[in-house]
Amino acid sequence: MSKSAPPPSSPSPLTSFQAAALAFADASTKGIKVPEATFDALMAELKSFADGSVEETVQELMVEATALVASYNMVSRFLVGLDVAGKSNDFVPWPVDREEVCSALIYFVTIAIKQANLTHLQHFITIPQSDAPHVTPLTLYAVKLTIPSFDERPWVIFANSLLTNTSLWSSITPIFTARGYNIVLFDQRGHGKSSVPPGACTVPELGSDIAHVLDYFKIQTVEAVIGVSQGAASALSFSVQYPGRARKIIACDTQAKAPESNNQAWNDRIKLANSSDDGMERLAIVTAQRWFPAGSVYSPVNTDFKADANHDNPILKMIATTPLQGFERGARALQTYNLLSDGLLRSKTNTLLVAGEKDGGGVISKALQQLTENWTKEGGNVKFAEVKAGHLPMVGTTEQWVNIVLQFLREGV
Repeated sequence: MSKSAPPPSSPSPLTSFQAAALAFADASTKGIKVPEATFDALMAELKSFADGSVEETVQELMVEATALVASYNMVSRFLVGLDVAGKSNDFVPWPVDREEVCSALIYFVTIAIKQANLTHLQHFITIPQSDAPHVTPLTLYAVKLTIPSFDERPWVIFANSLLTNTSLWSSITPIFTARGYNIVLFDQRGHGKSSVPPGACTVPELGSDIAHVLDYFKIQTVEAVIGVSQGAASALSFSVQYPGRARKIIACDTQAKAPESNNQAWNDRIKLANSSDDGMERLAIVTAQRWFPAGSVYSPVNTDFKADANHDNPILKMIATTPLQGFERGARALQTYNLLSDGLLRSKTNTLLVAGEKDGGGVISKALQQLTENWTKEGGNVKFAEVKAGHLPMVGTTEQWVNIVLQFLREGV
């Protein structure tokens, strides 16, 4: 379990009741003594199940809930303690075959695996630098999640944003595998466990990286490429460069070209990141404040990165641990790209553009709506959807975003 389970109000695939129950089970399992706030939160949710005397019924339900959690804990300790069936030392996997190891449900679950078990599972994909053969090749870290014996199921590849890594998708990948999709994740250049490119990179190169990853896994065609921010620009570039290799593109919170007005903003962010030893931590605070509306569970509540209130914020950690040069390479790429001049409006790939209504104060939503109109006039097969979120809707309003994406994926099937 994560160090602290999400509060019942946390936007996630869970209902408020499920989140409250999970928090209660987590606290009871790890600490035995359940914090009063966690106890009261589940009590409040149980009131909707009460008949007759509400107070008496809720008390009975709380007793049942406590007994249920305690019983499962007792049984697991009994079975493991006696090594029943001789499997106490066996790794208990997530219910998909992993050809790579990644964080699964980082907001809810952390699976501890010994480093020795990771060696043969990792995929580091070499991307040759044709213009500089003497330079150390770029390597991309990739994750492949498949349903056992179902390699024929449709593939979906996800591309993360600047300043994030494959963990960004951890709360939604179980939903997609449960719906019958095989999944590929990868860290973009200079992010997560992928190496930092030796020199400048471009959005078309980031789009080509998607093709390289698919080639490595011998996947000719995917059902969809799903990306957000930098990953969305990469996905759109992929659709332009490799028509026919993706049946659908889902691009979230991006733009068709780099706005000139953003050039100085990127320079300022790069300067901040380089300003001191804790530059990336300072960048994490201002970036999360920009990405998430005030009051969001992922919006920092304290401008001091090291404050206790920020300790369990996974987004802050992802941003702060991004390699400085990796961030700068990606930021420079986002300063100069132009998908329109690359031929985006000529693409006929079935595309969904998604925007968080609060991203950039509504600027991104308006830009994607305009792109949808212009693209449609050129004969494009494109739709637009808006969600009640900021820059990262898959974690800001997970349930709404997932429903929109899955509905789009089911269309025409």
